[in-house]
Amino acid sequence: MVKVDSAAFVSRLERLYSHWEGVDEEREELWGEADALVVVVGKDDVLYSKSTTLHLWLFGYELADTLCIFCANEIHILSSKKKIEFIRPLQEVLASRADLPKLSLHTRSKGENDAEQFQTLAGVIKDSKRGKKIGVFSKDNFTGSFVEGWQTALREVKVTQVDVSSAFAFACAAKDEAEVSTVKKACQVTCTVFSKYVKKEIVTIVDEEKRVKHSKLADGIEQAVSETKYLPPGLDADSLEICYSPIIQSGGQYQLKFSTVSSDERLHFGTIVCCLGVRYKSYCSNVVRTMFVEPTKEMQDNYTFLLSVYETILSSLKEGVKLCDVYNAALEMVERDRPELKDNFTRNAGFVTGIEFRESSLLLSPKCQLPIRKGMLFNVNIGLAGLTNPEAQDTAGKTYSLFIGDTVLVAEDGPAVELTGVSKKKMSSIAIFLGDEDKEQENGPGPDIEEQLSKKFLTNRTRMEPASEDRRMKRQKELAKRVNEEAMKRFQDHKDEQISKRPKLSSNVAYKHVSSVPRDAEVQNFRIFVDRKYEAIVLPVHGVPLPFHISTIKNISKSEEGDYVYLRINFFFPGSSLGRIDGVAFPNPDATFVKEMSYRASSTHGVSAASSLVNVFHTIKEVQKRFRTREQEKRELEGVVEQEALVLNTMKGNPRLKDLYMRPVIGSRRVQGTLEAHTNGLRYTTLKGDKVDLVYNNIKQAFFQPSRSEMIVLLHFHMKSPIIISKKKHRDIQFYTEVGEIVTTLGRTQHMHDRDDLMAEQAERELRAKLDNAFDNFRKKVEALPQCRVTFEKPFRELGYVLAGPSLEVDTCVSDQEILPAMFHGVPHRSTVLLQPTTHCLVNLTEQPPFIIVLDEVELVHFERVQFHMRNFDMVFVFKDYKKKVATVTAIPMTQLDSIRDWLNSCDKKYTEGIQSLNWTKIMKTINDDVEGFFSQGGWSFLDPSSDQEEAEEDSEMSDEYHPSDASTVVSGGEEEDSDEDYTSLSEGDSSDYEEEESEESGKDWDELEAEARRADREDAQLDRPEEESSSLSRKRPAPSKKGSTSKKMKLRNGTQPMAEDPAEAERQELGFFQETVQGKSLRVVERAVPSSEVCVFLVHGGGGRAGQFKHQIRRLENDYNVVALDFLGHGDSPAPNEPRLYTADEHLEDLKEVYEVHKKEQNVIISHCYGAVHTLHLIKWLRGKGRAAEVVGVVMMSLGARAPASIGLLGKVPAFVLEWLRPLARASSNRALFTPHTDPTLIQSENFMSNNNRMYVMKVIGADCSDNEMWTAAICEGAEALGDIPRICLYGTEDGVFPEPTCQEAAKTLGVAEGRCHPLEGAGHLCMLEAHKQVSDICQRFIAELTSD
Repeated sequence: MVKVDSAAFVSRLERLYSHWEGVDEEREELWGEADALVVVVGKDDVLYSKSTTLHLWLFGYELADTLCIFCANEIHILSSKKKIEFIRPLQEVLASRADLPKLSLHTRSKGENDAEQFQTLAGVIKDSKRGKKIGVFSKDNFTGSFVEGWQTALREVKVTQVDVSSAFAFACAAKDEAEVSTVKKACQVTCTVFSKYVKKEIVTIVDEEKRVKHSKLADGIEQAVSETKYLPPGLDADSLEICYSPIIQSGGQYQLKFSTVSSDERLHFGTIVCCLGVRYKSYCSNVVRTMFVEPTKEMQDNYTFLLSVYETILSSLKEGVKLCDVYNAALEMVERDRPELKDNFTRNAGFVTGIEFRESSLLLSPKCQLPIRKGMLFNVNIGLAGLTNPEAQDTAGKTYSLFIGDTVLVAEDGPAVELTGVSKKKMSSIAIFLGDEDKEQENGPGPDIEEQLSKKFLTNRTRMEPASEDRRMKRQKELAKRVNEEAMKRFQDHKDEQISKRPKLSSNVAYKHVSSVPRDAEVQNFRIFVDRKYEAIVLPVHGVPLPFHISTIKNISKSEEGDYVYLRINFFFPGSSLGRIDGVAFPNPDATFVKEMSYRASSTHGVSAASSLVNVFHTIKEVQKRFRTREQEKRELEGVVEQEALVLNTMKGNPRLKDLYMRPVIGSRRVQGTLEAHTNGLRYTTLKGDKVDLVYNNIKQAFFQPSRSEMIVLLHFHMKSPIIISKKKHRDIQFYTEVGEIVTTLGRTQHMHDRDDLMAEQAERELRAKLDNAFDNFRKKVEALPQCRVTFEKPFRELGYVLAGPSLEVDTCVSDQEILPAMFHGVPHRSTVLLQPTTHCLVNLTEQPPFIIVLDEVELVHFERVQFHMRNFDMVFVFKDYKKKVATVTAIPMTQLDSIRDWLNSCDKKYTEGIQSLNWTKIMKTINDDVEGFFSQGGWSFLDPSSDQEEAEEDSEMSDEYHPSDASTVVSGGEEEDSDEDYTSLSEGDSSDYEEEESEESGKDWDELEAEARRADREDAQLDRPEEESSSLSRKRPAPSKKGSTSKKMKLRNGTQPMAEDPAEAERQELGFFQETVQGKSLRVVERAVPSSEVCVFLVHGGGGRAGQFKHQIRRLENDYNVVALDFLGHGDSPAPNEPRLYTADEHLEDLKEVYEVHKKEQNVIISHCYGAVHTLHLIKWLRGKGRAAEVVGVVMMSLGARAPASIGLLGKVPAFVLEWLRPLARASSNRALFTPHTDPTLIQSENFMSNNNRMYVMKVIGADCSDNEMWTAAICEGAEALGDIPRICLYGTEDGVFPEPTCQEAAKTLGVAEGRCHPLEGAGHLCMLEAHKQVSDICQRFIAELTSD
């Protein structure tokens, strides 16, 4: 049974009377001093009228042949008996309200002769207020006997009629929550029909070149509205109707109004204007879009400008603003920015909508002075009419118009909210771009299905069709010319901005005025004084106290020799390598600088002088640490732009995703949280209450990557300006959840049809689908938010992607376009990852750090090492901002070259090729020094293989044979790949650093060469001695080369030797090795000698490890320090005799002692991992017992837990031959403990291959020792005491499966590691020196630099 909504009736009646009886002049003018309101409705079928609008607004239904008289204190309604019974519940409701008029109901006579009742009701008007004027809707002209009878009775009363249509329209313009909810459902249907039918239908017509009339397409749209497949669930199909007949216009004939009708002209493939409006439960919605087929640049610019005007209107639609001011703001923008379009701009910007589609009295026009109220609904429609397209190929395309519109809601705070924003308006969503092949094939015979498939789905293209190759080369020639022209124009437009501003460096002046110099007793007595306030140190020099700022000190060291304590202070000076954390400026680099100063104090004449020097050492270290920490924090804030405040949306139903992790991690360990969308941004809140805000305006790129072939599903945001998280700036923020786990069941036979396995796989598939849908729905809801201008891109992971630029939808595939592989493998950082194109980017999001290249920022792409016999090549991205460091992807399979060429060609990106690796640091520095001269000499044409310049370079270098490694990263110019700085620094005074690096690479000085020659002579003599005459420690190494003792194998990274096929041989060639006889055992040792350095870094691997696991750290440290790493017996390339007694912890410790004694230097640093850290603690305990602990200046311990790993205790209890048999199962178990689900599979495969050398009888002995918890904990406790004041740091992976994070933290605490010296490595597993090698190398390098001197 149909019932009237009493609550809505009372609320709206109260609003009507409140507005009618208002005392302000504005309302009195609107209502015309009406004493009563009279509304009569006949039986006419009228779509829009004020009378039916009032009925629908108050009662929810249209009541035919009904008379309503609204008096000051009473409401009278005359209607049929059935309608009166429908309204009767309202009578009881109004009777209980003293502040509202009473309701009197009158039933019509049976013979429909209502003359007597008409006379009675006409007399009632005289009793309301003054009884002289009645308000009517003058434009409503209903017919019928009922209406005529009332008009006759009304003329006898002789009252004045005034039109109150505008007043009623303004009174009901602000919508309540129920009305807004209904309008939202109507908007949902409108957007669904437009996106799923209108757009796709037009794309199909254009693609298949059908001849369709405007009217026929409009009829199809109207029919689609009634189809249930376009109806969202939960909506009543019977309540849907069309607002107006859909409007389709094209071919130069446009009328930008809603009263026009679709013509019978055929659809023109140019500019297409589409208008669609749908009513749901009598409430209207509307959407207007302009679609393009191959739009010109001018058309795109005009459309983009129209969108900016539209945004201005939305931002102006606020409560209290006059309607005319909104239009004037848009018109002023047109006059200011594009005055030539003023005459083309529409005469109004929209109107209020609701039950009536268009309120003609409430227009966004220059004449309407009424204010905007919260809750008003507008159809915002703006356009540019009568524009000219001079590039059109036909007459119909010469003239075009632009028209866009949406249904918007005036919010309480902020700009208006788009209710039809789901239907996107961006050029990438409404423009159709056709490929060249469409035109070439339209006149030719259609190929058969096999030919189509063979052409479109090519998984491995080895030979190009000549026609395709010719087109590609022709396009590349055009792009080469365009790239140089655009770059030169860009340089001329921003010439004034090319002058580099020198960065503001910290002042190295200790005291700005002599009065600030301290007068303490230490200064007066010519002692070293550390001024904590001014961060300076006052040193006595020849009886004069000289102040030095702490930033001028490079490092400081303390040593004890005999009865004296020495303090050595090293200073920065021009030409020395400046650390990034120091930022020291030299205003006068030609002056004389002090390099170092040393002070000595005797301990025989009392302890005061020696202890004072020790205190000075510690105080300087403390002040230096504080200064560097502060400077580092300042640098972290550089480039950070403060985001606008997040405007929280307090309404329920905000898009939300729960149980997400975030990268980077907030704090020391990852915690789940919730991501929620608000008015102008996103907020991530962890379970601990930490918050991270991402404002839409600061999001540069957004990505959604489902879980297909991945272990996580994620949303990734690439920011325009970095934001601060945990005191560090980050530009990439990622939210993800894990969708599976790697599990291997032990102890039973697996079967492919096992029911449990099938159920588990099905459950995982369902979980993946559920999470993908949740993330995708969140993405769609966020994109539909009114202020969100973010469009999520999805990496292409299918067989192919559409080659002809951005399409209407991600899954749209135009039939005549070529399909190519959409992904390839490469090494953007340190490990091989899968690189996937999106619409505008090239990305890898699952590995950390993420790799994102925005194609719009790329000037050109250069391929290096492209030769016929090579298996891999490199790819260099040169950005339009020449001061930005180029991005390099190495080790790309050569089979992907043609596919990548075609992809770049389709993106209109110029690419070049070369056979050698270039020094891009020097190239970009040269370009930045003289950009204008660079382009005057041909610009980027020097990279073209056909250019004379490159041919000359090839001729000059033919004698230098080049043998790059297929699997290694080839980078010219030393360790430049570790630098994340841009090229700005090269033009800002730091060129001396690069000059020094070049001089160091060009050749060593005579002292170093003589030292290496002497060392080689000693080794040759050692090799010539008979074995029985050799000492307990002898070396066997390959014969040294003529230029020193470094073998060719050790120069592999410079490209002089090709990489071997298997990882083990590749590691041997890269690191180099020699055999040392230690305690009668032959061990493999890796050594890097730097004769000028008195620092030696020892690398000690753990149980089952090897020296090669430190290969990244060896690369980083080998140029500055002596580096020694050994393979313990039974590990790596050391032999593994079947004698269990040789593999005990005591035996390994003795071997480590011997190696240490041979290679130690004045200052020694030990870096150890896991079980190797236990050996290190025993070694330091031994040194402490001999009074030699000062030889070790620092210790780095990685992946060390407080207790023995219980998981490997089983190794010591199972026979060795059984362990060999169970090796595959043991490997699966160890992989779960050593690695994380995110570990690079290539790394896991390589480590598994290398571990084949580990014999199980060796692992059995080590497993027994490692599982001895009493020995393990005793070693840590005794080691903490033995370490004493030796500086130490701990590193561990947050996802270590051998030693979980809490036990690593406990071990660090027991060992007395300072809070700031414990470094958790987010996302890394047990082998953190491999998984997070860059972080580990950075931390170790900084730590050693702090401890050691030059």
